[in-house]
Amino acid sequence: MLSTLEKLRFLKPSPRLRQLAILSSLASSPHLSQRQLAHTVHLSPSVVNAYLDRFLHQGLIEKWPLNARDFQYRLTPKGRARLSEMRVDYMRETFLLFSRGKEELANHLATLLGKHGFRRIALYSAGEVTELVIHSLLGLPIELVAIIDDDPKKQGQVMFGYPVVGPEACEELGVDAIIVTTFRYRQPIMEKVRHLKGEGIQVIGL
Repeated sequence: MLSTLEKLRFLKPSPRLRQLAILSSLASSPHLSQRQLAHTVHLSPSVVNAYLDRFLHQGLIEKWPLNARDFQYRLTPKGRARLSEMRVDYMRETFLLFSRGKEELANHLATLLGKHGFRRIALYSAGEVTELVIHSLLGLPIELVAIIDDDPKKQGQVMFGYPVVGPEACEELGVDAIIVTTFRYRQPIMEKVRHLKGEGIQVIGL
């Protein structure tokens, strides 16, 4: 949980999220020592110990000695109730972010549509961003024909309700635009299919 969010620039982990991560780890692995717990949640031992002391004071956890240096911790009924509440809040906020992300993406796609005038498209990359783009296409006058991906294991499958084809099939799809829906490999893919512009197929980066 925290290891992924630490890489973000706009959504940084909050103290409440750190509390959720620690309580979740204790719920699933009560045998963890302080040092193991710190490693699991990607926080320093001193930070984790500070949270554990707070949880003990609040009656959310109980502890017993593991050896001369370490302790094990277990959630109390009050701690399990708190964890349940926090998980619900976390899911609610995650869904709100997802909904807001779809709105922002739909507006961006509408802007691209107005600028480039495409109607029949393929998406390049069968990843998580593509799934979000598909959700955001609803209500727009755009026909999605297929998903393009370089991975032979994905080619020939149906993902998110659309066939996955290899890049060699680009010219046979009858699309007027290919939208590159990966951020990590955006530039290499743009270069790879740039020649399609000569075939009347627009290549657009998301």
